[in-house]
Amino acid sequence: MRALADAVLLAAVAVGCVRSARAMLRASWPRRSPAAAILLWQALGLAGGLAAVGTLVSSGGEQGVAGGTASGAISAVARPNPAAASPNVCSSVDSVDR
Repeated sequence: MRALADAVLLAAVAVGCVRSARAMLRASWPRRSPAAAILLWQALGLAGGLAAVGTLVSSGGEQGVAGGTASGAISAVARPNPAAASPNVCSSVDSVDR
């Protein structure tokens, strides 16, 4: 149940960032202070993006997908690649001179 609550909270943060960015488009103060407006705009984008990704990662655990999306991705990265250990050997078909 904890992952579902986290997903709902992160989704709410993502929606709040989108609404705040939309309200910022109508505001008049960014014309007077463009540096602060750019900083706020970047913070809203970063927070919204991370919240959206976090929502997807935390909701993957509720569906039982390989123990959750995050642990499935970590196990896929940590698993050794057998093709990386094999030497590059040409077969007889590849070595035919043309």
